[in-house]
Amino acid sequence: MTCSDACHGELVKRLSAEFGEFKKVVDQTTGTAYRVPTRDIIEKGVKWRDLDRYPLWETGARG
Repeated sequence: MTCSDACHGELVKRLSAEFGEFKKVVDQTTGTAYRVPTRDIIEKGVKWRDLDRYPLWETGARG
């Protein structure tokens, strides 16, 4: 939680710079890996049932 939209934007920018713009999220049931934006993880959280909305993680892809 942040104090304002400006603070939130700055936090997302810093965390994306530190951890990468995308994260590899693996569905433990299927073993399928998805390319999920760090911003979505921060702002929405990501539930397993939402993973199919994201592109598959390509081998060699980096965040």
